[in-house]
Amino acid sequence: MHPAVALSCGLNHGDPARLVSPRGALPVTLECGDDVRPDSVLVAKGDWAKYDRGLNVLTEPRYTAGTGTAFNQNYVRLEPA
Repeated sequence: MHPAVALSCGLNHGDPARLVSPRGALPVTLECGDDVRPDSVLVAKGDWAKYDRGLNVLTEPRYTAGTGTAFNQNYVRLEPA
């Protein structure tokens, strides 16, 4: 996330935090960089939900007809861990 946004939440690079949506929460460790838009949070995919990781814990299930990938935006709140 952008360092200014993390700072406004009282957080810094390397701090534990949680991304929270109406559907669930995802524990994260903040990585801050000026290359991320201030209105966005970038989360790498690949972690397993069975270990309480992965973005699906935050997103609403949506059906995409056809064989393409669904790209959806979801609003989240950042909280200290």
